[in-house]
Amino acid sequence: MEHAGITVLYSTKNDVVTLKIRRPDSGRNDMGGEADMMSAANETGAGPRLVSHSNNFLVMKYLKGEGTGGWIRGRSAGDKETAILHIRKILEDCYKPGMAGIDHGELSSMNKHVITEDMCSIIDFDSSGSVMGTWYKFQEPGT
Repeated sequence: MEHAGITVLYSTKNDVVTLKIRRPDSGRNDMGGEADMMSAANETGAGPRLVSHSNNFLVMKYLKGEGTGGWIRGRSAGDKETAILHIRKILEDCYKPGMAGIDHGELSSMNKHVITEDMCSIIDFDSSGSVMGTWYKFQEPGT
């Protein structure tokens, strides 16, 4: 699998953000497609908030947390309700972009989700694409 960019933490005067830098050898001309998909996902309430972007960079809100797989392995039986709430949120985050015509492309990988203290989020939209028109078959009749 080809990775389009390298992701690092970047400290600004006021905040710490996630900076994704396009790899020159990635075969991608720019980060515009990923920025468009992330922006559309943000409109549905999914994904880390896209702060800014250019041809070679994406700047996103930093989500401090751990991957879903590690988070689940670290839970005790007493955390069942919390786990259920987070898993439900992950499923909702998978569903919302789809209804907006976005195919994340890699949701079967638990590494594409991050759980923080108070939320969980889909991350990494570099394999995302538009599926506009495909999802209309799921609408209720008469809508």
